[in-house]
Amino acid sequence: MSEVLYSGMLAQGLKVEEFEEAFAAYIGCEHAVAVNSGTDALHCALLAHGIGQGDEVITAPFSFVASGMTTGEEGMLTTSDREVAEKARLIRACGSKVRYLHEMLGYNLRMTGIAAAIGLVQLGKLENFNSRRRKNAEFLSGELAGLAGVRTPSVKKGCTHVFHQYTVTVKERDLLADFLGKERIGTGIHYPMTIPDQPLYENLGYGNMMPEAEKAAKEVRSLPVHPGLSGKDLKQISEAVKNFFNEN
Repeated sequence: MSEVLYSGMLAQGLKVEEFEEAFAAYIGCEHAVAVNSGTDALHCALLAHGIGQGDEVITAPFSFVASGMTTGEEGMLTTSDREVAEKARLIRACGSKVRYLHEMLGYNLRMTGIAAAIGLVQLGKLENFNSRRRKNAEFLSGELAGLAGVRTPSVKKGCTHVFHQYTVTVKERDLLADFLGKERIGTGIHYPMTIPDQPLYENLGYGNMMPEAEKAAKEVRSLPVHPGLSGKDLKQISEAVKNFFNEN
């Protein structure tokens, strides 16, 4: 952090370049382009590919509205296409390679050096974090297996899940949340409505066309799965869920 402050380059300096190189190596691609949010990463990716009015972009209806906009503090675009990476770098820097010389319409999407310094440290911890999330999810799924009234998340063969959320489907999700809340166990809903049902998009006319997504939006409830959970915490969560269904 102090290295960034002393450098005088608070945005798009050497630390950002270092983070980009490390991130690209972690992902296994040729290029990583750092920007200041997940929203801007998707926006920049679309622009770098020449996506514009009249083009069709397909996304999932049941997700955070970010799938239509995206969000987050700091973001990264990854690609092995040199031309796409170069265009993305132009877009994120007001369309400029040389100061005060602008080749195209761009935006100020630059990542700060402080964010990159934090990102480098967190990147070094990511595998451990993900591994612990998977183990926590595996424990919960094992404990809740066969429990009538709840469906746990599944992982397709040959795939790996990082379990950013551990989301189950429960018809009585609000009652479950109240029950767990009394046990001091926090829960969340990811997500309470489909993207087409959001006021932002309802004029497009896609509402009531995706029954499975709409059903999921009414039944999902996320349980704690973060890497900081202890074995005792996990046991408390699973026992509380089982107690709820035994009592209801």
